[in-house]
Amino acid sequence: MEFSKVLKQRHAVRRFTDCQIKREILFEILNDARMAPSWANAQERRVYVAMRDTAHNIRKAYAEQAKKGLIGLSDFSLYAQRILVKGITT
Repeated sequence: MEFSKVLKQRHAVRRFTDCQIKREILFEILNDARMAPSWANAQERRVYVAMRDTAHNIRKAYAEQAKKGLIGLSDFSLYAQRILVKGITT
């Protein structure tokens, strides 16, 4: 697929189902994601996969925190956290 086509067809998914994904497909997605560029060339990767009860408990905990007005930094790169939050410059 051409790069311009990829850019034009990308979209964010915000609706999910309870449908299980096959393990082989999950590993294929994770393997492809390894090739994606990292922010500021940080190249740090941490991937966690939560399913069933664990995923339910995580969603519940996030919802409870959101009700209290607390937000997390789940999309904030670790590199940026080190520089902006902790004041570390190296």
